[in-house]
Amino acid sequence: MWSARRHAYESTRELAGDGLGFVVAPVLSRSAQVVAVLDDQHLISLTPWIRAHSGPGAFADDAERVAVTGLLGRLHATARPRDVPVWRPELKHRAALESALLDLGRSWDTGPYAEPTRTALAQAQDGVRTCLGRFDDLAVTCAESTLEWVVTHGEPHTANVLWTEHGPLLVDWESVALAPRERDLRTVLAGADGTGPASAYVAAGGCTQLLDADTVELFERVWQLEEIGEYVGCFRRPHTGSSDDNRRWRDLMDELPPNSRTDATGRQAWSGSSVIEIELMQ
Repeated sequence: MWSARRHAYESTRELAGDGLGFVVAPVLSRSAQVVAVLDDQHLISLTPWIRAHSGPGAFADDAERVAVTGLLGRLHATARPRDVPVWRPELKHRAALESALLDLGRSWDTGPYAEPTRTALAQAQDGVRTCLGRFDDLAVTCAESTLEWVVTHGEPHTANVLWTEHGPLLVDWESVALAPRERDLRTVLAGADGTGPASAYVAAGGCTQLLDADTVELFERVWQLEEIGEYVGCFRRPHTGSSDDNRRWRDLMDELPPNSRTDATGRQAWSGSSVIEIELMQ
C-alpha cells in the first residue's frame, strides 16, 4: 500500500541527483530504502538536518515568490524521474463529504463542533454540491491531455520552503507528481504584485504559455473540497474541542461556499478562491 509514497521519495532522490540542489531528499536506510515501513498505518522517512527557517505558508511578498518560482522553473523543465507518480483529478475525502451531505436530517452528537458543522454544511449544501459538479466537469477536461504535464512539487508554499544562507530549499516531497504546471504555480503566483515572480519562472526554464484558467480553478476546487471533506469528516467523528479542533473549525468556515455567492457554474462560490490568469513573458 506504500508503493506510491516510495515512488515519490525515490523520484525525489533522482531529482536531487540530477542537479536540482534545492531538492531536500530522504536519505537511504542501511538496506538502501527510502522509507521504513513500521506497519500498515505508519512508515518513516529521514531527511537531513538543515540549519534554516520556514514560513507560515503564505508568501510575504514578491521577493519570496521570485525565489520559489525560480526553483519551480528549473523543476518543471527537468526530465521526468522513471517512476514519478502521476497526479489524478480525484478527491480522497469525497466519500466522507457526500456521506455527510446525505446525513443532514438528523443531529450529530460526536462533539462540540458536530452540530455547528451540520448546520453550516446544511446552509452551504447547494453551493458544495454545485462545486462538486464543477470539479467533475473540470477534471474531465484536464485529463484529456497530459502531453504538457511536468514534474510538480504539489505544495510549494512557504511552510515547505527552508530559507538558508545559501538560498531556498524545497522540502516535503511526498506529493511530487507529474501534473499540469498550474498545480504549483497557482499557489505561488496568486496574489503577486508584479510580473517579477512570473519572469523568474520563465528565466529559470519554465514554459511561457498563459496559465489555463480552468486548470487553475480545478486545483482551487481540489484544495477547497478536500479541506471541507477532511474537516467535516473530523467533526462527524468523536472530538473534544481541542486547539486543533478550534483551528479546523475556523478553516472550515473559511472554505464553505456561501450559497448567495454561487452561480450556475459554481464560479465565485469560494470565499478563499483566487482563480488567476497570468501571462508568462520571456
